[in-house]
Amino acid sequence: KTKIFFIVGYDTIIRILDKKYYKNRKKSLDRLFNSCFIIVANRNDRTIEDIKDLFKKPENIHYKDKIYLLKLSSFTAKISSTLIRENVKKNKPINKYAPSEVVKFIKETGLYLDENNNKTNLKKVKLPSYKSRKEKMVHLFKSYLSDNLSS
Repeated sequence: KTKIFFIVGYDTIIRILDKKYYKNRKKSLDRLFNSCFIIVANRNDRTIEDIKDLFKKPENIHYKDKIYLLKLSSFTAKISSTLIRENVKKNKPINKYAPSEVVKFIKETGLYLDENNNKTNLKKVKLPSYKSRKEKMVHLFKSYLSDNLSS
């Protein structure tokens, strides 16, 4: 059975663990954590220790061995997809804070362009095939993950 990898930040793992989203939280989270790998990265001022603390809570302790921790540099941890998306929409350069691989990926895929290569309000997003995106993302994260992944 194939498992999917999700790379999420601190805010997203908070939402995943939030009790208000589930009718049957344990059943839902068991299914989620058993069907995919969840890699949680530090974000902004949230550290790896902050993430570990979430899984010390009694309602989350069952899942602590089901996540992997990704430590991002302080420079990278400040960059959000929202920041990049908003600046691309405003036609502002992203080279000053986005890694060159991300800039290259956005240019190659036309990620935030519509079918006429115009900036879009994101109602329409042109994406290459799933296979092509997967290959690019694997290339982008492979070496970084191997150097920075811990459990």
